[in-house]
Amino acid sequence: MDHIDTLQQGVVEGSRSGLQRQREQLVVFAEMFAAIGVEPTLRRGFALVTRLDGSVVRSSGELGAGDRVSVRLADGTVGMVVEEQ
Repeated sequence: MDHIDTLQQGVVEGSRSGLQRQREQLVVFAEMFAAIGVEPTLRRGFALVTRLDGSVVRSSGELGAGDRVSVRLADGTVGMVVEEQ
């Protein structure tokens, strides 16, 4: 009976250890995703430019003079009109 108890204890401890490692990995992944999220990126000085319909502008070539866009910064959003390309 001692051998079975020892094996059972090993399985329980191994499972706990594996779960703890997985929890630690989840924390690391959560921190990584938080660092690359929109808000932290905006705080680093980047901006998110969208058209009035909400679609994201990914290239200056997508815009022309007179187009209205919304520019999201870390501390708020401003409307702008493209003057030239």
